[in-house]
Amino acid sequence: MLQALDAIKEGALSTIYPVLMLGVILASPSQMGLVNSSFAVTAVLVAPFIPVVIRKRGYTTPIALGAAVSGIGLALLAIWPSVEIAFATFLLGGAPFTISWVASNTLLVMSVPEQHRARAVGTTGNIYAVAMLSSAGISGVLADAVGVLPVLAAAAATQTIAGALFLAMSRRGPRRPSGGG
Repeated sequence: MLQALDAIKEGALSTIYPVLMLGVILASPSQMGLVNSSFAVTAVLVAPFIPVVIRKRGYTTPIALGAAVSGIGLALLAIWPSVEIAFATFLLGGAPFTISWVASNTLLVMSVPEQHRARAVGTTGNIYAVAMLSSAGISGVLADAVGVLPVLAAAAATQTIAGALFLAMSRRGPRRPSGGG
């Protein structure tokens, strides 16, 4: 569920990012590159700390917080579109999103029996690809119809809600089968 909702956000962001940066914010190509690269830099810098975060906080909280923090950053960018907010959003979003993404994939692999892991990862990867492709196409049409900022706001809401839903669902714990027995 988390990865499917993330794919919806990623599809939208992939479609509207160039239009947002170059057409709405009026960033220069260098500024656009700086913003885009800032995410990668913080993602690389946080990589050695992912095991420490997971040992201290478990999987659930970093997964949910990473999704929510990156979604909130995108919401702020939709409200105040500027190079500075874009830079802050991508710079500050790289670390929590990367921790969330790695933790969610690790949790997925650990929660599936070894003989089914490749199939489980392949299935979620296919769901991600279909959701991202669909979202990218729909977002392009919507951005032309209603504007880039409302589409960005919807993508941000999707990402933020994904984190909150994951947290709520994971706090429930495993369900026991009901019925006779």
